[in-house]
Amino acid sequence: MRNTSYNIQEVKYLELYDLITDSIAFVLTTIALLYLIYLTYRHNYKKRESTILIFAGIIFLIVERMIKVLVNLIIPDAYFQLFDIIGEITGAFIGLPVIIYGVYLMINEAKKSAELKKELLESEERYSDLFMNNKSVMMIINPRDGSIVDANPAACEYYGYGKETLVKMNISEIITLPKDRIEFAMQLVVKEKRTRFEFRHKLANGETRDVEVYGCNINVKGEPLLHTIVHDITERKRSELALKESEEKLRNIITNVHAAIFVSDMDGKIIFAEGKILELFSGKLPQYTGMSLHKLHSVNSGFKNDFNKVLKGVTIKREVNINNSTIAFTFSPFRDIADKIIGVIVIGIDITDRKRLEMELLRAKEDAEAANSAKSQFLATMSHEIRTPMNGIIGMTELTLMTELTEQQREYLQMVKTSSESLLRVLNDILDYTKIEAGKMILEKLPFLLRDTVNEAVGLFYVTANQKGLYIKTTVGDEIPETLIGDSVRLMQVLSNLVGNAVKFTSSGGVTIEISAEEIFRNGIKLKFTIADTGIGIPKDKLNILFERFSQVDSSRTREYGGTGLGLAISKKIVEMMDGEIWVESEEAIGSKFYFTAVFGVEEKMMTQY
Repeated sequence: MRNTSYNIQEVKYLELYDLITDSIAFVLTTIALLYLIYLTYRHNYKKRESTILIFAGIIFLIVERMIKVLVNLIIPDAYFQLFDIIGEITGAFIGLPVIIYGVYLMINEAKKSAELKKELLESEERYSDLFMNNKSVMMIINPRDGSIVDANPAACEYYGYGKETLVKMNISEIITLPKDRIEFAMQLVVKEKRTRFEFRHKLANGETRDVEVYGCNINVKGEPLLHTIVHDITERKRSELALKESEEKLRNIITNVHAAIFVSDMDGKIIFAEGKILELFSGKLPQYTGMSLHKLHSVNSGFKNDFNKVLKGVTIKREVNINNSTIAFTFSPFRDIADKIIGVIVIGIDITDRKRLEMELLRAKEDAEAANSAKSQFLATMSHEIRTPMNGIIGMTELTLMTELTEQQREYLQMVKTSSESLLRVLNDILDYTKIEAGKMILEKLPFLLRDTVNEAVGLFYVTANQKGLYIKTTVGDEIPETLIGDSVRLMQVLSNLVGNAVKFTSSGGVTIEISAEEIFRNGIKLKFTIADTGIGIPKDKLNILFERFSQVDSSRTREYGGTGLGLAISKKIVEMMDGEIWVESEEAIGSKFYFTAVFGVEEKMMTQY
């Protein structure tokens, strides 16, 4: 040590001062350096400002120590104390504050890093909660090897695996694609070139489902992973396939059917044209899309003036002759899903063959009607011509029966009379039916007494009924006026036919006739007639043919009871001409009930009484 003017006591104080200050500087410098190393490696600390400040403070102290040593060597003792004091002051007020401020910055940044770490942990917890409780199928995939890192409960339920099993699996065990294509898809997500995919995923039960997968990159503890969300689109795919098949079928139908379909916009510009008969419009198949609808000559002739009407919601139909073909056009508004009119649909169908068939059917119908009319005319003429001499035969037979005859002669003539009357009834039925078919039967509208007409019709069968031991009972409702307006002859014909059949097919019991008012209206009344018997009845499978002409329930009955099979057919026609209807209810071995209604006029003075 250099000789100084200090005494020993003063030297000791100076050495103690140097030791204390140097120790403090060394400790602070060491602490700052160690803390800097801790932050750098523990918290990945990279803030340059605080690091520079700490190193600057350390360098300053080192430089200050070096200057102090140099000064001690070259400057006299008298001035050394001054420099020593200045150095200590400089180190204390510059170097140490710089180091302390750097440490402060480090501590402050460490607090911020801890807060960020806390926020990151909270964010990870929120993400984990969202991941685990989400109803959507979610999985975490390692893009390097395709291993399933994590899966939420929804994924376990969807795929049918427990979580412990699922997280040990590889995504290639679920996606039904080659492994290289799966790796390629994952790399697309990693490079953020694509985030949406459609795959087919295999479930634990072997079922394969169509899925839509959304993928994105996430970083978990420094490790890059893929977060995937899976939506089942099997039903949507099936619907899309069904729609596609339906559209294809519709297109095939449109293409192959003998028709044409045009769709135009609001200005008449064709936006769609399809069909097998498009070539009919110009002799060849042109490109119709973009063409004006009004330029089609077949449409232009009829539809051009009605275009605005169609746009207002009116549907128009036309038949147009094109190149010797008949096309039936239907012009309808074209609407969108909101039912707003956005154009016009024109459908043209080739009905040439149908029109030709209609013409042939019309000619055949006319020929048949002409033949039927000729037949009816022939039958009417023949019936009339035969009826005249038949009446003569019956008349002469009756006169002969009034003369003196042997029993055998009387028996023969009675048989002639009976046969002639039967033949006359047949002729009358044929004549009446031909008149009805030819439309030549006209109903009279004359006043008549209903009860007298009924009694007259029923009275024809009293003798026969008595001979068979049958009763005939007639009831006419009190609400029915005495006098009606109508054709009493035709009414009696219907009643005679029905009552006659009832008596004919009844061997025990009797026949009941009931007449009631079904409806009373101004100047008219609708009557309901019921003729019930206790006869042999009619099989249910024969009821539907009962009112057809020449129909018989059983041919054996024809031989036993007689009849032409025209009576009920004629009765049905007459009832219909009277604005009524006729029907029957029957059970075998129990009896039958025939019903018919008819409308008659009523004099106004008679209506006031009811």
